[in-house]
Amino acid sequence: MVRRLRAEPLKSPGEFLAWADSLMQPLGPGELAQLDTSWKGVEAFAVRTNPEFTPAFLRRQKVGWLRIGIGSALTRKLLIRVEGPSLAPDDDLVLEAKEVVASNATRA
Repeated sequence: MVRRLRAEPLKSPGEFLAWADSLMQPLGPGELAQLDTSWKGVEAFAVRTNPEFTPAFLRRQKVGWLRIGIGSALTRKLLIRVEGPSLAPDDDLVLEAKEVVASNATRA
């Protein structure tokens, strides 16, 4: 499968962003309000970490649930498309936020 995927041409930035957008499933109104509150903390942390991450850089363009994954299909995940370094749509960035859960796995 990896050989087949590597043989395919790379997606353009616009094609990649359109594909990422297509994976996003809508949030409910309450979930969006909760994200709005949490996002302020993300912005504050990011700016403290690197001044490049301004509120404009981190302006959300689109957000949605991601319901796929290898080994994490049941884990709650969001895809968040942010503005990026400029207003040009081809340099937007896609972030994945995954819920952290305690592992119930035992070691042999």
